[in-house]
Amino acid sequence: MTTHLQRVYSDIAQRYERVNHMFTLGLDMVWRRLAVSMIRPSNVAGTWLDVCSGTGEMVELLAQSAKPATRLVAADFSSDMIHVAKRKSLSRTVLFTLADAGSLPFKDESFDLITISFATRNLTRTRDQLLHTFQEFNRVLKPGGVFLNLETSQPPQTLIRTGFHLYVNIMVNHLGPLLAGSKSGYSFLSNTVRRFHDAKSLAHLLRVSGFQHVSYRRIMFGIAAIHLAIK
Repeated sequence: MTTHLQRVYSDIAQRYERVNHMFTLGLDMVWRRLAVSMIRPSNVAGTWLDVCSGTGEMVELLAQSAKPATRLVAADFSSDMIHVAKRKSLSRTVLFTLADAGSLPFKDESFDLITISFATRNLTRTRDQLLHTFQEFNRVLKPGGVFLNLETSQPPQTLIRTGFHLYVNIMVNHLGPLLAGSKSGYSFLSNTVRRFHDAKSLAHLLRVSGFQHVSYRRIMFGIAAIHLAIK
């Protein structure tokens, strides 16, 4: 596990959810609901995994949409984040697991659905690391299983991209430490937003890592994107 990144999320765990809603003006919640609606979870049975589950926002939406027999697993490498998620009154039972996204403690072909939201950019500083992480997700997915990635992206239009990066620098890099009490943490998160892949190149990497039928949808002029990939 990445000790530095664990410290970052440990430092901001208690305020992470509230600060994120402020930075995105609540749009992160809207985008999560949109992402869940795109996978039509009511048609996917079996066992689901939410990776880098954080404070449990995404897994709660999945819980609300899943069939009664669906088994829900939430994995995160921060025990502090898991502690926050467990304190919530979730709508159904979720198995929380302390795990690193790059080395999941699950057998091959264990899950029918894997989701990750607003975390991929923080785990993969290099192209090879990103490919390895996607290959790990592919490994634990069953044949025909679905992978959903909701993440910030790079707007294709230069003017919008410049404005987005300026907003992130002001809000996340400068205001974040005041709201969450972690200067190094939000400086790191600000940098990952501005340096992450655009939607097209991320789709390419998903294909290279072994996924089939990769598609994506840009959100809000491309400042975020939802990728769907089938094994």
